[in-house]
Amino acid sequence: MNDYYQMLGIDRGASLEQIKKSYRQLALKYHPDRQADNPNKVAAEEKFKQINEAYAVLSDPKKRERYDAVGHQHFHNQYSQEDIFRNTDFDSIFSEFGFGSIFEQLFTQGRAAPRRDLYAEADISFTEAYLGARRALSLQGGDRKIELKIPAGIKDGTKLRLAGQGQSSSAGRGNLYVQINVHSDPNFRRVDNDIEIDLVVDISQAMLGCSKEVVLPDGASKTLKVPELVAPATKLRLRGLGFPDSRTGSRGDFYAIIKYRLPKRLTARQRELFEELQEQM
Repeated sequence: MNDYYQMLGIDRGASLEQIKKSYRQLALKYHPDRQADNPNKVAAEEKFKQINEAYAVLSDPKKRERYDAVGHQHFHNQYSQEDIFRNTDFDSIFSEFGFGSIFEQLFTQGRAAPRRDLYAEADISFTEAYLGARRALSLQGGDRKIELKIPAGIKDGTKLRLAGQGQSSSAGRGNLYVQINVHSDPNFRRVDNDIEIDLVVDISQAMLGCSKEVVLPDGASKTLKVPELVAPATKLRLRGLGFPDSRTGSRGDFYAIIKYRLPKRLTARQRELFEELQEQM
């Protein structure tokens, strides 16, 4: 169950009083001091942890607003366990039941916490993937900011690992993993490290040949010579102008794929010329 509202059995518009009432009922039911004879004691303790976490977030207006805005998974990417439970008063609620303060014991159980990794995502354009980019990332609820360097040639879905930039614990700081999402571009297609575009030519240009200007993802222009009698779907190559390989540094190629543009209608003179051409072929 990955929803704090469901964990507490409340709807998303619940008031603070409704949140507290539901939490008290569930905390009393699942408190470890009441599970001695429960054959499902382990499951009850896990449930107790979940409702404590849900209450810590939903009872805090700032945390709740952020949770509602980004959703469960993204919230956990941004907030550590320490952030989630910071400034939440459980002792006063437990004392109402006559229980002692067992919160810290329950979550650490006398053991050093494991290193905890953080996960984030960064969106970049096709051009930024071609050139490389930088992104400022806000972590753990905005308390920590880092600059991410994204290498040229990175592929969509690649995860970058930043050692020692995760959550801190008694065992040290974990790692940060950032998934890179590359937006598609209406003008370019990536095939491995090659780039493809459609190069549209008129029938006369295809028959007689011509020169065409093509624009690369970085905005630079190159002149491409289209040979006479070029067939549709022919690939014209500009060597070494594709994506760089982020590991080897070698580059792919840039391909312009020939597409014919046919006229919507022929003038009388054009029809006459095509008929003459047909007779000679």
